[in-house]
Amino acid sequence: RRVLFRSDAGVLAVRHDADRAARHGLAQREGRGVALGVVHAAAHVRVDRQVEVADLDLPGGSGIFNARVENGEIKFQFTGNFVVRTRNLIVDDDFAMAITESTSVTERMAPIVADLRKRFPATRIYLLSTSRGTIDSANLSLTLGDIAGAIHTSSMASLSAMPFDKSTVRQLFVHHASDGCRATSYGAAKYVTEKYNIKLVTMNGGNATGDPCEPFGYHGFAGIEKETIAAIKDWIREDAPAK
Repeated sequence: RRVLFRSDAGVLAVRHDADRAARHGLAQREGRGVALGVVHAAAHVRVDRQVEVADLDLPGGSGIFNARVENGEIKFQFTGNFVVRTRNLIVDDDFAMAITESTSVTERMAPIVADLRKRFPATRIYLLSTSRGTIDSANLSLTLGDIAGAIHTSSMASLSAMPFDKSTVRQLFVHHASDGCRATSYGAAKYVTEKYNIKLVTMNGGNATGDPCEPFGYHGFAGIEKETIAAIKDWIREDAPAK
């Protein structure tokens, strides 16, 4: 069963019961598709369900997620993208998530963050990006308010020029040591994290097939998705408020 509701901001959201928690919902904000995922242990998902963390995910590539409804089914692009295909690993009793099109424009992202804040007043909101999406998460981490931090996976080498010393939120880089994509070298991630004293989680293992810049190579943490997401969530939990 799906639970539909509309927020005061005019966002239509779809949430699923616990047995379908790994599935996604859809919201529309100013014509832009936003996929939402929330889990709850009860038989029905409640609108007032509170979670500790909400991840706002920015895919790589062109960044055009294009979430939409076709014949009653929710469709979107980038199903193989790392931050999209791991959505069922991110969402649990403590973590909610939303996936939207990548952008560095604060004015376009702020309403989505505000809507997440309205749904989950006590949550900590993190940006989670991959590949080209890390350009946007890096920029937004310097300009977007009401976020706790930004997580950049398989980051672009160009982030070495980003003034992370001006950031006031937590930053994390996650990179495969054998990432073979020239635009996202492990060495560049190591350089920027050492330069700004940012934590770098180095992943190893897995498997690589096809283009080294595509999601099913080391670039996309193929074969080690569970371990990679677990490392990210462990880092987020380090900042959990005392209970």
